[in-house]
Amino acid sequence: MDKLVFLTDCVGSTESRITEMVDLETEISAHSFIYNVAKERSIDDDVLERLGYATWGKNCGRSPKRLFVDDFGISCHRSWYLGYPAYYVCIFRPIMNTYSGRT
Repeated sequence: MDKLVFLTDCVGSTESRITEMVDLETEISAHSFIYNVAKERSIDDDVLERLGYATWGKNCGRSPKRLFVDDFGISCHRSWYLGYPAYYVCIFRPIMNTYSGRT
């Protein structure tokens, strides 16, 4: 089993690299990613910690892996990044912009 290491996030990369990775992606289930891909490569705990599921699980008394799998605001993908096989998690979170009539 090839070892996976954290390389970057969307802020630390470039638009062209991210665009190429997204263009080459194949979606996989969150269950398959966290219980198979990440677990087999011993990065499941790191992924859950980086993305906040470990803390969330502690705070609400639920399994971080279950929270990850049940989160409708994410999608998981297999792709290529800089010529290497890669996996990534896309997180959809609402962004709120508040405007006021005051100037």
